[in-house]
Amino acid sequence: MSHSTLKHLAEVEPDLIFRPLLDTLYTAIDSVTETHRMISAMRALAKLATTLSNFSHYPEGAQHVAPLLTLTLPGIDVNDPTKTYFALSFVCNLCNNGVVFEELLASGDMPVSRPLSKSSSSAMDVDQDMDAPPEVDMEQIEWVTRASTAQFETWIDQYLRRVFALMDNLSSSLDTNESFPPDTNLESMAAHTTERVLLQCSEKYHPMISRLMTDFATRITSLSAVGRMRSVVSAFALAMPEQALANLLPICCEKIVEEVENGVGLVPSLSRVSRSHSETTLIWFASILVVLTEGQNGTHLLPYKDQLISAVELLMCKCYSRQVYTIGCKLLHTTLMSLTRTTPLRGHNVSEELWNDPEFRENHFRYWGQHPDVGDPSFSIGWHISNEQEIEFAFELAHRIIEPRIGELDRLVDAAPHAHEPNNKENVYLNRLLVALCYSLLAIGCLIPPPGAPVQLDELSDDLINGEDANGMPPRYRLDRQVSAGYVFTDPTSARYKEVLRIRDAIGQVTAKTLSHMASNKEDNVENIKSIVVLAQTVICHHGVDRSAYNSFRRSWNYGLDGFSIDSSTSKMPRYIAIRRVRFTQLSRMFHNTRYMQVTELFRDITSQIARFCLSAYAEVRDYSISALDNIMAVIPAVKYPLIPLFLDELADNDTSDPEKMI
Repeated sequence: MSHSTLKHLAEVEPDLIFRPLLDTLYTAIDSVTETHRMISAMRALAKLATTLSNFSHYPEGAQHVAPLLTLTLPGIDVNDPTKTYFALSFVCNLCNNGVVFEELLASGDMPVSRPLSKSSSSAMDVDQDMDAPPEVDMEQIEWVTRASTAQFETWIDQYLRRVFALMDNLSSSLDTNESFPPDTNLESMAAHTTERVLLQCSEKYHPMISRLMTDFATRITSLSAVGRMRSVVSAFALAMPEQALANLLPICCEKIVEEVENGVGLVPSLSRVSRSHSETTLIWFASILVVLTEGQNGTHLLPYKDQLISAVELLMCKCYSRQVYTIGCKLLHTTLMSLTRTTPLRGHNVSEELWNDPEFRENHFRYWGQHPDVGDPSFSIGWHISNEQEIEFAFELAHRIIEPRIGELDRLVDAAPHAHEPNNKENVYLNRLLVALCYSLLAIGCLIPPPGAPVQLDELSDDLINGEDANGMPPRYRLDRQVSAGYVFTDPTSARYKEVLRIRDAIGQVTAKTLSHMASNKEDNVENIKSIVVLAQTVICHHGVDRSAYNSFRRSWNYGLDGFSIDSSTSKMPRYIAIRRVRFTQLSRMFHNTRYMQVTELFRDITSQIARFCLSAYAEVRDYSISALDNIMAVIPAVKYPLIPLFLDELADNDTSDPEKMI
């Protein structure tokens, strides 16, 4: 409460608050022995970052940004999660407020403060408050601010090394802490802050950053560190995609080919976590490849088309280790999503036009804290809309990877009644097909709308998206029909629309057939039943975004808003928050369309099959099936009514009830 009060007071009278406060903050941050003072100072800085770095509101604050950044580096400490969280929050809020990491030249010596003129001195009242803030010498402030930016290059190097050390030493016990907001942890906070820092870096620092990131990403430690490594590399790939792909993708593809040719990942296993140390290198570099392709502008992937297709085929079609081929399926999914998804592009805290303006680059500190109106033409947000080359790439993946898997699963189910009892390799083969189709379907949802009436292309934002205020996201739903949500194909008569629809329907049909087969003949095949249940849920629920992903984005919406005053009348906000809101609006439209899609006979058939698995003798199968049914009924409530008699019959006390299924 006290830190929030301090923040609001600083917004009203920054001179009165910061002048006595800064000396205390410098002393407290530099205090090593008094940890509680340092944490309190870090927390105050995190709250005050937006006001401190707002040059038009408080010019003197700009000269303190670089020194305070340097002093807060020791706060990134794996042994003190709370201190680390607030240190990263301070850095992140500065980046969101428009701080640019680029050295500016300060010409000559520092100007001497100009004394007050005689007239103004004689006019001063004797009883004037001696504590009133002194007259601001803008020339001196600008010179000191320019000189302080010389620390940025060293700070970026030290910051990245601190983050690498944090990720190397972060144990799972420190990933969450009650002091943090429930949906954040050190790993995600460090990755998010790193992305914001790299986006605000000058291009002259890119070679240094690329070298440090490449060294970190290719330094294999252990399988337990893969997740943390992925977080950092993801920040690098999202902020500097061309450099990340050029430095890391060829290395990853080369290592994958080398490892698979040496027989790594070929031993059949249904274990979700690899226990084999021999698979460490393959899993490490395959995981890097996944994050390199995740959330990208698809045009950046086009030069690596052949390498990506080769890597996907090796991991998905040749490997039998579950963790390895699952990573291959994720690679297919992320590549397809990057190629086809219509989404706002990440970028700097100013428009690309302003970023490339020489006047801005030479005086960027004057723009800190200035956020144009979202309706201003200079606030333009770039969008990724698939071009012809990206669409061709996506269809090539569909023809070479997805369609053969559909045919293989169909033939496998047809031949199953006449085949011998499957061995371990055949069970793994079936699971690989199910996982492949599940991840394929996740990407197809962005291509065409869900089943139902054709999407209306009129302007519906005022009706559909009408929250009480900016914090009131998600939008309210006021329409009972599907709306435009950025699908790649919207004309049902086009050849490509029909082709995607055919693939989606084929996956749905083979899923229903496999469900029926597993229910009648393979009740003991628990792992594959769990996989087919997940696939069946995806067939119904995932059309661009599913319930869990949407709710996760919804819960995280308020994160980061506390540093900025955003309400219903606010039309000025950082570009990062505006882009998040645009993305959330698009996801809300997609989820709205899913809720109003047509309930087909295929959906009813799949739902009834899942309901029978809810009565399985195996607890794991029941848990998966109940969760799937819950998600389906949340999207399509009407499908639950035909299922009620089934469960009532099982609850009835009769001779046909199986006691093991009633646990």
